[in-house]
Amino acid sequence: MHLDTVMTHMDVDTFSVYPEIINDKLDTWRLTPSNNGQMQVEKLPNYLKALESALDVDQLKIITTGGDNYEAEREQWNDANNVLTVKPGVVIGYERNVYTNEKYDKAGIQVLTIPGNELGRGRGGARCMSCPIERDGI
Repeated sequence: MHLDTVMTHMDVDTFSVYPEIINDKLDTWRLTPSNNGQMQVEKLPNYLKALESALDVDQLKIITTGGDNYEAEREQWNDANNVLTVKPGVVIGYERNVYTNEKYDKAGIQVLTIPGNELGRGRGGARCMSCPIERDGI
């Protein structure tokens, strides 16, 4: 499995996450090259704080998978967090993820929905189904 299945960057400071996996207990390391050609490995206290630092934002806006525990698990299975960000604040996602799409909308993220019932059977969301070669920075 890859990161886009459980987390997607939707706007400059906004991410969708499946909180059962992406949370403040997630082990996180920073790898940076050192002067001697080796890698410096530093354990960080918190994944989301590491992202805030890397993006130079005061606080991330986190939108978790929608619905109750069962609905969130089902929508996660149906790639609710695997949306394709086409511009800051605008994403493409499956229409069947109604609870999560509603949370995105309430958080100010515009969701352009696509049917995707057959696409999703292959276990991939809109982000996985794209092949961006080059993108402008946000």
